[in-house]
Amino acid sequence: MLRTVRPEELDGLIAAFWPVALDLTRSAYPTYADGVKTPADFASAVTRAWAEDWGEVLVHVRDGADNALVVLDAVDDAYVSLHICLTRAHQPECLAEVLAYLRQRHAGKTLWLGFAPENRDMLAFVRRNGFRLLDDSVNWNIPLETWQRREPERLVMPVCKDNYDAFSALWTDEGMYWNAGRIAESMARWLLFVTADGLGAAACMRDARLPEIFGFQYRDGYDEAVHRALLTACLNAAAEEDAGHLTYFAAPEETAVMTALGFRRVSAYQCYEMML
Repeated sequence: MLRTVRPEELDGLIAAFWPVALDLTRSAYPTYADGVKTPADFASAVTRAWAEDWGEVLVHVRDGADNALVVLDAVDDAYVSLHICLTRAHQPECLAEVLAYLRQRHAGKTLWLGFAPENRDMLAFVRRNGFRLLDDSVNWNIPLETWQRREPERLVMPVCKDNYDAFSALWTDEGMYWNAGRIAESMARWLLFVTADGLGAAACMRDARLPEIFGFQYRDGYDEAVHRALLTACLNAAAEEDAGHLTYFAAPEETAVMTALGFRRVSAYQCYEMML
């Protein structure tokens, strides 16, 4: 059974489910097992979802006990995601109830659900229930306090409104959520770069503590040298803003660059989607 959380329960649930948040076999992404996020980050995510209109906090109850803590992010008109999904046991049963709940309340939206492959129960669930694999990547992060600023190996230019055309000419995948149009509407949230030769572009979402690279686009397919130059520019800019860590979910072909620049592997990551 799913039920909404009462305000007097929040602190107790946060404390009780923090250990589950550190277990990749019983949790969904975004992960708190990355060595970066803290109990305070976890508490903030749950309490903000309860207090603000973008989220909803639910508990899955089984045999009279609180079995799972679920935070829904449903602010978008077209998408809904599990901002937090932590399950002590009976994951397939819990997820089936969450899916039924979402179909009732958010029919027609697209559900995003991501997790590490260590969560075998969830992987089996999405395969049985018609989800489509959207992303298969590796989660990396780097502490920016250890980053020593260096010049990119080729000329990289920051993107602003005046030269946004150079970015949008490369950022052409309309299948991604953060397409060129959406990014243009919220440029203050982004660190954007293009190489001067027009071979590649990068988009990094700003955050005071944990900025995250959304991705790279290339004119002629993946180019390791272009990737390394753009990633170096992102690292320089994020470090200048005194951020704590930089995160990126990289494709397997990007592994050499990630390791060469000092990133640490957290886990593999798989994201699935389904129309509700």
